[in-house]
Amino acid sequence: MRRKITTGERSSCANGSETGPRAVGVIQHSESVTTTAPVRQRQRARAAVAITFAANGFLFGSWVPRIPEVKHDLHLSSAALGIALLAPAVGSVLSMNAYGRASARFGSARLTRICLVLFCAFAWLPGLAGNLPTLWLTLLVWACPSAASTS
Repeated sequence: MRRKITTGERSSCANGSETGPRAVGVIQHSESVTTTAPVRQRQRARAAVAITFAANGFLFGSWVPRIPEVKHDLHLSSAALGIALLAPAVGSVLSMNAYGRASARFGSARLTRICLVLFCAFAWLPGLAGNLPTLWLTLLVWACPSAASTS
């Protein structure tokens, strides 16, 4: 059963009672999602998603083996290193709201391409860090485009 959902439409539960106005785009368990895109377009989209996640994995995978070296070179304690490693998560969370708005305005495909290029371009930044604050800042900046390319 396919229905056009509007803001003022009332939805009903499985037991038949109405629950009030329903938000636009909300899919309930009784509805199905159909894809109408051509096969070639779906294949290209799948390939783009795979490439994006692979690039993300390769770049983070190239950073992780360097963590003990960076800890030693910057003379960081385990606690200080933990604070530094919190920066990518903070950067991702802080940037997701902005990327959501930018995605709605410019399109997710374009934004993902731009952010993936930025994520690759910023990968060298943590190597420039000379102390904990600069390491934290470079990891924060490096992770910001990652949020858009993988969310």
